[in-house]
Amino acid sequence: MARTPSQPRLPLSQNATGTSVLVLTLALLAIGVVMVPSAVSSLRVVEVEHWWSRVSHRHIVFAVASAVVLMTFWRMDYHWLARTRRLPLVGVVSGVPALVLLLAAVGLGVLVLIPGVGHKVGDYARWLRVPAGGVELSVQPSEFIKIALVVFLAAWLTHPNTQPRRLWTFVAAALVTGACVGVIITQDFGTAAVVGLSAAVTMILAGVPWYYLGVFIPASAGAFWLLVVNVPYRWSRFEAMMDPWGTYHTKWGLVAILSGGWWGKGLGEGTIKQGYLPERSTDYIFSVWCEELGLVGGALLLLLLAVWMFQVRRAAVRAPDRFGLALAGGVGFVVAMQSLLHIAVNLAAYVPPKGIGLPFVSAGGTSMLILAAAVAMIVSVTSRSRTDETPLQSESPAAMIAAKPAEPAE
Repeated sequence: MARTPSQPRLPLSQNATGTSVLVLTLALLAIGVVMVPSAVSSLRVVEVEHWWSRVSHRHIVFAVASAVVLMTFWRMDYHWLARTRRLPLVGVVSGVPALVLLLAAVGLGVLVLIPGVGHKVGDYARWLRVPAGGVELSVQPSEFIKIALVVFLAAWLTHPNTQPRRLWTFVAAALVTGACVGVIITQDFGTAAVVGLSAAVTMILAGVPWYYLGVFIPASAGAFWLLVVNVPYRWSRFEAMMDPWGTYHTKWGLVAILSGGWWGKGLGEGTIKQGYLPERSTDYIFSVWCEELGLVGGALLLLLLAVWMFQVRRAAVRAPDRFGLALAGGVGFVVAMQSLLHIAVNLAAYVPPKGIGLPFVSAGGTSMLILAAAVAMIVSVTSRSRTDETPLQSESPAAMIAAKPAEPAE
């Protein structure tokens, strides 16, 4: 299917879906700016040498920077990511900018695995430490890979010269996905699973037959047996999933939620966070929110996230072409899945305890900037969507999914 030609950008005044996604994302950032300082506040004041050492200060800086990225990058035409270039010794290559992003992300992921280069916490290396003007930035390449893989698959599989229903096209996409997952899986199995699922969703949205994905089942089962069942540290998390009150992290997360009652103890007045609740500004920020703002506040946050997901779904369904559909849907799935996993862990909803933050709300740094740029791509798709006055194509993306593709599967 031919890609829709680039159209003039719709102003926000004529783009209700894009405006909603922007406003809701900014609202999540604002909640994080309020909740992270509240979560790390304590009766005991600890002096630090540099302001950058304070989690709350760093988070505010990155939240402001993320808002700037969001409000700037959405103006970019998302079709730029799929541009075709003629490269020396290679020939014509589709989606060169997306390919460059993916290679950079995987390159950073490989650097993490090099002893002495990657920064370890416990037995696992997941971060790169980058000195910058007297401060030190922590970069988690796996967060970059999550988005870069979705962007690449969406750009490549929907290119007019690519036939996504062909078996060998799927094999190539599966090999790329496997390489990305392989870079992450030994150090962070949970994030690797999110990367793999996000890639699978993007493939389906791009036109790959869903039954091809069955090839991932034995590989996933083997990886689960080798890297989870046979690793006591990881397997203990699945045991904790069945007995949440017997696990320290999950138990205190639930205590914080229940102790807030209907209306909460008041902003900054939480007590469970002071010495009992682990990772209070990241993995258990939802528990802190419920303790201080109650179950009503928790329900309102869930409603905000649900509306965000609905608007992103609308952005994907109304995309002007298959690339926009796959890009908005794939990126939206990454953010939505991370949000649902975070809340499920906090609620002990039969999800193994996994260190995963709530997007835009949990304390973050470069990962928040990456997600802001990703959401800007979604808004970019909405800014070039069809309207009644300016139809871009004869069929909607929903019809494209339902219609039988012209090219046969091998």
